[in-house]
Amino acid sequence: MKNVLTFLFLLLFSMNSCTFYELSDEVVIGNILPELIDSLNISRVNLIPPPPPPIFDRDSNLVGIDSVEAKSILEKHEQDLQRIDSVDSRLLLGVVAPCITINWKDLEDRNYYNDNICRNIVLHNQKQAIDTKQLVLNEIMEPLGVQLMSISELHENYGDLRKIQSRKLAGTIHMSKVYFDEEKEFGLIVFETQPFYNSGAGYYVLIERNHKNWNVKRIYQSWIN
Repeated sequence: MKNVLTFLFLLLFSMNSCTFYELSDEVVIGNILPELIDSLNISRVNLIPPPPPPIFDRDSNLVGIDSVEAKSILEKHEQDLQRIDSVDSRLLLGVVAPCITINWKDLEDRNYYNDNICRNIVLHNQKQAIDTKQLVLNEIMEPLGVQLMSISELHENYGDLRKIQSRKLAGTIHMSKVYFDEEKEFGLIVFETQPFYNSGAGYYVLIERNHKNWNVKRIYQSWIN
């Protein structure tokens, strides 16, 4: 009987361990996304108030702005934001579902490749076949106060993203799958942000396991424009 109980305990432990190590990319990304949003200051990029009217002298020289009208514009803008929040106060964040394919050669050429954790992840993954994974958005836990939406849904619901006036928009994000080290204690993700079509930044994000959750360990910026 004792041997049977021992076997069942070991089997249960093994099943729990396997369940953890087989966590999907979506679950891991859901763990670290709140930290990334906060650390990279991902916030509203639309609904900018119009500039205050200028004041010119008789020779058409700019001498200041109409402070009374400027105050009125800001008050109306604040009312518009409150009206939007009364309908849906969440920050809208677009997600490009097809994953970025990591460029191992680019990573090896960077100074932070000397990080032992980063190097171990590269050595463990770079010979594997290219994975063209597509993220399943409804399996990613949404951070508090944030709504994730695919690019196709954004365009379908709102049209031109640069002209959205009914929601607070934070632009779009694009990620790779999660690349783990051999022990699955650490991971690496390529993470890109794009507030508007002609601007953005890219990062290599090192993550680490904390019991059954994942946290951001380091963020390395790879490009910006």
